[in-house]
Amino acid sequence: MNSEERIECEKVWNQYIALMHKMCNLKLQSMPDEIEDVISEVFLAFCEKVETSGFPQDSKKWLYGTLNNIILKRYRSAGYKKEKTVDIPDIEGMKFNNDSKIEDIDDAFFVESIKKMCDEQLKGKEKQLFQYVFVDNMKMKDIAEVLHTSETAVRQKYYRLCLHIRKIVDKMM
Repeated sequence: MNSEERIECEKVWNQYIALMHKMCNLKLQSMPDEIEDVISEVFLAFCEKVETSGFPQDSKKWLYGTLNNIILKRYRSAGYKKEKTVDIPDIEGMKFNNDSKIEDIDDAFFVESIKKMCDEQLKGKEKQLFQYVFVDNMKMKDIAEVLHTSETAVRQKYYRLCLHIRKIVDKMM
């Protein structure tokens, strides 16, 4: 990139940086440590775009589109890194450390009562899916392999199972 392009690039960047920060602050509230990294990544992408194919026709649209794409990519990668786990402990074998609070014990009993209600009211494939998801903490992809079906089908069954569990929990309350 020559010096003229660099100056123009910085002018465009300075024109939209404040709005991009606001947008990042809104969209990345759950990941505040990522904001500066995302802004930097957008700036580097913008400089690379200018260097390889010149300025975009509408720099504002290009910057916001790229910002959105990078934010989505961050959320996806954060989601894949974090495994969804739901702990349904056995009350009989449960051990509480000294840091346990009364609320934790109450939650454990509530979870156990939900588990018992689900055991009683779920049948067949629903019960099996409940076991895979909530007890064995399996991922949808792994469940699909075990059941010899597609991941989409497992997600649909999981959605229906969650609706059924909500009905069961509503009856408890």
